[in-house]
Amino acid sequence: MVMKLNYLLNKLIFFMGFVICIIIFCFCFQVTYAWYQDNKKTENLTEDIYNSVSLEEDTDHLDVDLSTLINQNSDTKGWLKVENTNINYPFVQTSNNDYYLTHSFDKTSNEAGWVFLDFRNDINNLSENTIIYAHDRLDKSMFGSLENTLSQDWYNNTNNHIIKMATEKYHYEWQVFSTYVIDTETYYIQTTFNTKEEYLDFLVTIKSRSQNQYDVDLSTDDKILTLSTCHGDYQKMVLHAKLIKVTKNTSFSNS
Repeated sequence: MVMKLNYLLNKLIFFMGFVICIIIFCFCFQVTYAWYQDNKKTENLTEDIYNSVSLEEDTDHLDVDLSTLINQNSDTKGWLKVENTNINYPFVQTSNNDYYLTHSFDKTSNEAGWVFLDFRNDINNLSENTIIYAHDRLDKSMFGSLENTLSQDWYNNTNNHIIKMATEKYHYEWQVFSTYVIDTETYYIQTTFNTKEEYLDFLVTIKSRSQNQYDVDLSTDDKILTLSTCHGDYQKMVLHAKLIKVTKNTSFSNS
């Protein structure tokens, strides 16, 4: 009798283990498939965007037909390009920093999200720190290739240190002065400061964090750009650059 009960118990345990394995497999398959679908949608949407806009670049600035993008999504605020990464996207902004974590440029639900400007910033009236976010995607889309900026090869090519941006009103150029990985915090995403001393301390701190040393002088008169993405579950990959050139965007029809 005891042997029979043990036999039945072992069969039950085996069956329950088998069922649990099937459930885990199905869950993993569903997650992987959803991840693939989101990546594919993002890839197709990005290609559609590239095909629908006029994008030209010269030594002075990045020229983009933003009117086409604004017609597609009124949240469009500009275009961002980081050399020798895959970061070459329009960026958007809404009333919070949550929506575009789970929605794409066309506002459809997508865990890949999109590149977005901090809701506290005004891209045409810059505060001390202008912040742009995107997900760190494994396929290197969005800000998945921001980590390229940590490599010695990327650092050694000084042409990479200039980030170009186009908005409705202005063309901006930014010079990289700090790139690093840090445990998740909110210090580096302050947008304004109460005093010049507070801002100077901030600049000194974020520059000192850099993995590579950039020969860039900073002062409290500088405006800076911060690019931020996840790095694993508990860290952030961060790039800072200072504004070095602003020119009027005369090509945009509504400027």
